This record gives sequence, structure tokens and C-alpha cells, in this order.
Amino acid sequence: MRNFKVFLILLLCLVMCLGAVACQSPNNGEAESTEEAPAPSLPSITLLDGGESKYEIIYPLEAGNADERASAELQAAFLDATGVKLERRLDIPEDGEDRSADTCKILVGKTEYSASERAFEDLLYQDYHIEIADTHLVVAAYTDDGYTAAIEWLKENVFSKAENGKLIMESDAKRDSTVSGYPSSITVLGNPLHMYTIVYANISDLEAVRVFRDKVAERTGSFMDIVLDIDAEPSDHEILYGDTNRGESSMVDTPDALNYVVRVINQKIVIKAGGAHSSAKLVEQLYDVLTDGMDDVKIRSTYAIDGDYYDDPYNTTLHQDADIRVMSANVMAHLKGYEGDADGFDFNRRAEIFMAALDFYQPTVVGLQEFCADWYSVIKNYNDIDKWDILKFSNPKLSGTDVTTTIMYRKDKLTLIDSGMKWFEQYNNNRICCYTWAVLEVKETGERFCFISNHWTQAKPGDEYTTNMALSQVAEVVEFINEMKKTYPVYTTGDFNNNEFTTVFKTYLKDADIVDAFYEAETKYNAVGSWHDWGKDKPSSGSCDHITSTKDSTILKFETIMSNEQIYASDHAWLIADIKI
Repeated sequence: MRNFKVFLILLLCLVMCLGAVACQSPNNGEAESTEEAPAPSLPSITLLDGGESKYEIIYPLEAGNADERASAELQAAFLDATGVKLERRLDIPEDGEDRSADTCKILVGKTEYSASERAFEDLLYQDYHIEIADTHLVVAAYTDDGYTAAIEWLKENVFSKAENGKLIMESDAKRDSTVSGYPSSITVLGNPLHMYTIVYANISDLEAVRVFRDKVAERTGSFMDIVLDIDAEPSDHEILYGDTNRGESSMVDTPDALNYVVRVINQKIVIKAGGAHSSAKLVEQLYDVLTDGMDDVKIRSTYAIDGDYYDDPYNTTLHQDADIRVMSANVMAHLKGYEGDADGFDFNRRAEIFMAALDFYQPTVVGLQEFCADWYSVIKNYNDIDKWDILKFSNPKLSGTDVTTTIMYRKDKLTLIDSGMKWFEQYNNNRICCYTWAVLEVKETGERFCFISNHWTQAKPGDEYTTNMALSQVAEVVEFINEMKKTYPVYTTGDFNNNEFTTVFKTYLKDADIVDAFYEAETKYNAVGSWHDWGKDKPSSGSCDHITSTKDSTILKFETIMSNEQIYASDHAWLIADIKI
């Protein structure tokens, strides 16, 4: 009897041990029998037992939006099917947690579990993959569409079978795609594209790199990993973006603004852009740049591209008879809440475009408006900044702030004789309403002229108060012009905030006895209004920005600039005029 009791106790312990591993896969060891072995059972896991689940949903610490959304949608689908809400958390090990142990996890995305890594091997961009791996349920996809298809498959083929508080999943791995027609082979230097890692140097490049990776993946199905250069050892298969710490990057010079280069160095692709805007533009087109629009292409060891985004269709050379090229540019201040930045026209992108305009149009002197502290700082990075000087006056109304209406001039071509800044006596505000002036001498000829950069108040149609404000500012500038033109030709530029059809601007021309270069130029290019929507070349009927001249000079050529990406830099078109003094 005693031996029989011992046998019962041992049998009970064995049963309890087997029951304690409800989420684990069944033992598929060979039976000790001379009979023919049964067909091996499918892998299985118990997701629900007795109305309870030992499973939790894990998604990556650096989850993309698709991973996080999928984990929430899967949680909701399981709750809807079983009435049980699974815990959902980031892949952060809890105290004492061992990722290699047999635990009950639903792994969504590229977690640190080895089962997740295996699931993503050779997974194309629009594919999804579902499998049981040891005790885990693994769900892998890159896109929202891929995860949606995976969860729908689970709902239909697994979760729908929950019954009486029980749900066992028995299934082969499921792998499918939401699209078809990917190219049969995309190779880079003889290697499959998906073998490559994109390496970047600056955190400011990360968004551009992600866009590039995703666009390539959409076209080819190959989804490449992205790493910061200092976080990974060099490997044989790398696409180097920007000034990385890899030796191959140092062998390629950074191009000028609005330019880009692509080189193959030591079997690695090196990509560099001239700034934030050309970088953003390039990543949108880089697959076509690399492949020349083809689906099946081999990039060879001699691959080299030099490209740019300069696109002005007009004759932009300085007129042969001109003494100076005058430019007017409202560059838009870098201020929180400005529409440009809110709509995605990033300040660093705008800065690159302005510097590119200096390269392309080669003005002699520029009237600037809204040239705020960040502009003073960023312009120091301009490759030809040593050729320029920028007038700097302190704001009398805001301590420690510089005036945003100013002048920059080519100090290799002009000599500064005198300068000053005048805050309007009435109707100014804390930031802009003023004018800055300079007397400059052309080094080659000895000719002198007075140059003014304005920023006025807008006279709203039918509004007597704002009209009087603007007319008051007109009177102050006119008084200064009439005094200066006794000695010098006078050229004025600026954001006048009033077009040529308004009483305000007509009064200005008449009382100062000056002309509008837009109408007086012998040759005009893109003769349109200067107001336009951000990122769109749809000009207004009249100009709020102007270049004017006293009548003793000749306006040889004029252009309203909306080329060379300028429409992404400001909602004011910039102006240039070639003048014979």
C-alpha cells in the first residue's frame, strides 16, 4: 500500500509539472515504441486557458509608428475575440528577465528577441510574417498595410477559434505580401540591396535618411537598416550619407548649396548634399538618381554623379553695362509660429536656398528684411562669407536684439563710406518697421551711391488708420531720400507691404521723384508680383517688394526670382536689378 501511495504522489507531481507550462510548445521527442511514429505535430502555443492568458505583447523600444499601432490593434483584436486584455509594453527587460528563457510573448516588430530577428530575414517591405517560435508568437512587418493584413489573418484563423475560455494556436508559419511586382533583382556592386546598411553622421540627417530608406523600400521591397556612424563598426556593405566617420566619406568633398554628389569609394556608396534643402530634395529622388529610373540595375565601382537644383530659365548674367546688381530679399525670420516653418519649410532648408541664391545671382548689394539673430548666425556658414559684410545695428526697443532690416554688400567690390539705421518715429513695432541705409563706393569706378533697405506697415484696403501709418513711414523715408540724392544716386529696396497700385506706394514714388525698377527696366524677366504661397510659384497681381531708383540711373535688367527653389525659402519672391549708375 505504501508503495502505491508513493506512485500516486509521483504521478500527481508529473501532471502538475506538465500543466505549469501551458504557454510552451508540446514535447515532440520520439516515443519509445517499436510502432511507426506518428506524423510530427504542428508547433502550438496556448494563448488562453481557463479564460486567462499568460501572454503579453512586446514591441520595440525604438518602435516606428507602424509597430506601435500594430501592437495596439493586436491587443484590441485579442480583447474583442476573447474578452481578455493583454498587457502591452515596450521591449525593456524587467528586473531579472531573461530574453532567452521560455516565456509567453507576442512579439511585434524588431524586438531584441532572436525570434524577431529571424522573422525579418529576407522580409520584403510590404510582406508580413507570422510564426510560432518556441513559446512566442512572432508578428513581423514594416508597414501599416503589412500589419493590418497580418492581424486580419490572426483574427480569422486564430482568434476566431477561442471557445469556452480556451485558445490554442496550431499553425505553420504564415508569410504573404500585400503587393506584387517588385523588381526581380536590385544589386549594388554585385550584392543584393537589402544587405546594405545606411550609415549617417548627424542626427539632423536622420529624417532624410529614413525617407530615403522608405522610398527605396517602396520601390524595391528591400528594407535597409539605418545606423549612426559612431554606433556601429564599419562593414563591407554600407551607404554613407553625409560626413560620416568612415574614411570613404572624407574622400568626397561636401558640395556647394543646392548641389549633391554620389560616389562609389572602396565598394561603398558615398552621398553628400550641399545643405538641408538639397538633402531633402535628393532623398525624394535618390532611387531614380541611383538607378536612372530603371528597376533592375547594377551600380558599378566607377559610379559618380554630380547634380544640382539650379533651375532659373532666364539669362541671369550681369548686364555688360551694369555697375552693380541690386537684390531685395525678405528671407522671413526664424520665429516660432511663422507659417513657413509650421508648414514644413524648415529654417535650415531656407538658409541653404538663400546662400545658393547668392552663389547663383552674384548680387553686389542686398537689402534684407527679417534677418533675425538666427540668420546672422547661419550666414557665417556661407562658403563665400569672407567676401561679404553685413551691417548690424542694435534694436532700440528690444535690448540685446539686432535690427532685422539691414544691408549686406560685397566688400571686395564696394567700400562702405557711411551707414545708419532709422527707427520710424511713429507706428513702428518691436521687430521690423525701420530702414537701414549705406553710402557705398564702387571700387572699380569710384562711383558712389546711397542704398536703403525698408520694411513698412501694410495699408489695409479701406482702413484709414493703417493707411495713415504707412503714409507716415513714407514721409520719413522720402525726407531722407530727398536729402541724400542731392549728393548721390539713391536706390531703395525692401518689403514695402504695399503694391504699386496703392496710394501709399504711388505717393512714395511721386514725393521722392523716383522710379520703380519693375517698370523701368529695359529687359524684364518673370515680371510678376512678389507675393506667393509657400512652396508655390503663384504670384500676386502686384508686388509688395520693390527696387526703386532715382532718375539719374539706368535700370538695364530686372527679374522677380521664383526659380532655384526660392519658393521654398520665403513667401516673398526676391528681386534683382542690374543698374548703370
